[in-house]
Amino acid sequence: MFDEKMIDSLRERLAGEISEFRFRHTLGVEKEAVRLGEIYAPDKIPLLRAAALLHDITKENSFEKQLQLCSDLGIMIGDSEKKSPKTLHAITGAAVIERDFPEFADPELVSAVRWHTTGKENMSICDKIIYLADYIEEGRAFEDCVWLRRYFWDGKPQEMARPDRLDHLSRTLVISFDMTIRALEKEGGGVTVNQSIHAQDLMRYFAGSDAESVTAHIFNDHLKGVIEVEDTVHALFTYENKVTALFNATTAYSENLPVMIDIICKRATLRIEGDKAYIIALGKIKQLHLKNKLEIIGKSYWGNGHSPLIKDFYDCIEKGMPFPLDAFEGGKAVEEFLAIYKSSETGEKIYLK
Repeated sequence: MFDEKMIDSLRERLAGEISEFRFRHTLGVEKEAVRLGEIYAPDKIPLLRAAALLHDITKENSFEKQLQLCSDLGIMIGDSEKKSPKTLHAITGAAVIERDFPEFADPELVSAVRWHTTGKENMSICDKIIYLADYIEEGRAFEDCVWLRRYFWDGKPQEMARPDRLDHLSRTLVISFDMTIRALEKEGGGVTVNQSIHAQDLMRYFAGSDAESVTAHIFNDHLKGVIEVEDTVHALFTYENKVTALFNATTAYSENLPVMIDIICKRATLRIEGDKAYIIALGKIKQLHLKNKLEIIGKSYWGNGHSPLIKDFYDCIEKGMPFPLDAFEGGKAVEEFLAIYKSSETGEKIYLK
């Protein structure tokens, strides 16, 4: 195990090898890892401190240098890693520990560094602690980090029984994965991709039929000069059973507004707004009582997030049940948003069949 002298020496060495900004963050992660370790793994605190100090040792390398390190260290990476350059430092950092810091190359420590950006299946307690410490250390001022830090510590895990404490940790990590996915989506695609997939699945479900055609327009006005992709989309869908649906999505809202769906029928309109539902008829609005409501965690416009989707997925596997939406149905949403792009580009109605 690592003694105090080894950890102090490592800290001094890193102070001269990484930037002042990165070193300050590293110390914040070490402090947070100790705080978490006192609750979840007091016997692992020296290992957690060392892992925290080493977790970002290659973070400041350029993309080209990351790829060169992978080549030099015999690390095979695929297209998915190359398309997610922000995660490469976890891969190269774990390997560099074994090469340049062999006295700290404990398998548990190396694993915590390797998985501190993406997580993985069956994470160890040290994996989870370093992952979360990196996300919520006090120096993190990003909105998601601040929210998650408050969510975790406001739950007072130190006062919970151990099973509840571990459940709280796992739940916090699932929420963080959801936040990370959404952050990557914002970087990698426009509002059509980010907002359309699940909405189009719902529209197809409520219509009771597959989409037949779409006429659409996409714009980049609100965030012009900030992002290269669209920030607003308007699309009119016609389904095979002649139901029509108007889809609007934009990043222009600054308020925390929930997703809203209006299903307009001859005699009344059904409105779904966040986790509430209403019947609108004859100038009156009546709220419906919903069974099995799902808690919305985080921002209202996220809806229920990916957490219940992941849970449903595993429940279907464990119980041998069919998936509510299989790959074939999911593929339809992909075809639909590709048709949105094509319609906007050509100015024509696009037929999907």
